[in-house]
Amino acid sequence: MKEQYEKCVQGERIRLRPIQHRDIEKIRTWRNDERVRNCFVYSGVISKEQQENWWNEYQTRDDDRMYVIEKQDDGFAIGAVALYAVTEQSCEFGRLMIGEPSALGGGYALEAVQLLTKFAIEEIGVQRILLEVFDSNCKAISIYEKAGYMPTAQDGKLIHMEYNRKDK
Repeated sequence: MKEQYEKCVQGERIRLRPIQHRDIEKIRTWRNDERVRNCFVYSGVISKEQQENWWNEYQTRDDDRMYVIEKQDDGFAIGAVALYAVTEQSCEFGRLMIGEPSALGGGYALEAVQLLTKFAIEEIGVQRILLEVFDSNCKAISIYEKAGYMPTAQDGKLIHMEYNRKDK
């Protein structure tokens, strides 16, 4: 299954490129920004050692793929996104962040969600994509709904959403 993830996913204005070791410090910096950090279930600051340990573990997993979001015109990395817990039937969508402040509000998050959702359905062949988002993250909820995700349940402050291939 891992071979399917090795290619870039091309969009109109962005491309999703599989992360490489050289990306993990930039991703850690984005992830530790308070604006980004507060949108994650684990909202603690991540050390270089923790990030390196994550990378080493990540390399051993075939069901987890993370991508850097790059602008097509100049290759500038602006964020990251992932699919994980990938099986033949379903996967989870997450780790979405637009880390570069200059890229905020430019529609890049929506394009990334649409691209990776299409890739998961058409290339990997999953039937369902699941995600969790804080109920206070109205911007992300709106993006997910525009991309076709539907709320399915709420567990405390987390809203569970799903994209179902059969519904499309």
